[in-house]
Amino acid sequence: MRKLITLLFLLTPLAFYFSSCGGATGGGNPKLFGRITIAFKAVAGLSAAKRHAHPLADTARILQVSDQSGMVFSLSEARAQIRRIDLQIPDSARCLEFSFDSSIDCDDVNREISIQGPFIYNLLTGTASPPLDTLLIPAGRYTRVDVRLDETRVEDSLLSSSDPLLGNTLILRGHFSYAGDSARLFTIMLKFSEDARFQNPAEILVEENGINHLSVHLDATQWLSGVDILACLKSGDLDTLPSGELLIDENHGTGGCSEIENTVKEAIKNSGRFEEDMETNE
Repeated sequence: MRKLITLLFLLTPLAFYFSSCGGATGGGNPKLFGRITIAFKAVAGLSAAKRHAHPLADTARILQVSDQSGMVFSLSEARAQIRRIDLQIPDSARCLEFSFDSSIDCDDVNREISIQGPFIYNLLTGTASPPLDTLLIPAGRYTRVDVRLDETRVEDSLLSSSDPLLGNTLILRGHFSYAGDSARLFTIMLKFSEDARFQNPAEILVEENGINHLSVHLDATQWLSGVDILACLKSGDLDTLPSGELLIDENHGTGGCSEIENTVKEAIKNSGRFEEDMETNE
C-alpha cells in the first residue's frame, strides 16, 4: 500500500502537466483556430462594396464598366485562375503549434500560410471551382493576401477542352454598343503568370467562434478606365472579328493599342482590397 501511495504521489504532477498543456503532441490548442471562407469578387467601386453574408447570395450579376472614353461595357462573365493563396499569419502564431489541413502549407520563415490550388474563381459571384471549403487557420489579425494568378492547364482537369479560358489566366466577356449594334459581343483574354497582393491596413480579425467570411473585392470600374477602346476602334489599331465580336488579347491590337491587354491586366491586379465579407459570425 505504501508503494502505491508513493507511485500516485509521483505521477500526480505529471498528470497535471499534461492536462494543462493539452497533451505532449497534437496540433496545439484548437481554440486558437478560426474558420474561414475566402472569395474573390468584382464590385462596382470599393466604396460601394456591401457586406454579404455569403458569396453564394449573388447568383447572376452583370456589371457595367466604362473605358477612358466613357463607352460602356456590360460584363456578364469574369473568371480567373488562382493557383495559390497566401495569407500572412499573425505575429504570435507559430506553424508547429497547429495541425493544418493537407491543402495548407505553413512557413514560419516567410510568416505565411499557403492554400494550394488551383481554383477557377467566378469573379462575379465570388465562388471557386473546385469549391474552397471552410478552412482552419490561426485566429488573429490579418492585413494582406497574396495570390498567384496563373495560366490554366489541361493537366489540372478543371476545364473542358472547349473552354476559352483553357491556356489563359483570365477572361472577361459581355456586350457593348458600337457602330449601330447595341448588343455587340466582346471578349478580353489575358494570359500571364504573376503574383498580386491585396492589403487592408485596418487589419482583418479572424475570430475563434463562427465562420469568418474573407474577401478580396476587385473594383471592376477601374479595369478599363485606363484604355480608350473607342479610340482604338476608330483608328483601326483595334478591329472587330468578321463576326463583329471585339477580341482583346496578346494577338490583337497594333500601334498605340498594342499593349492594351497589359494595361487591363495591371488595372485588375491593382484594383483589389482585402476585406471581411460577412455581417455576423455563424
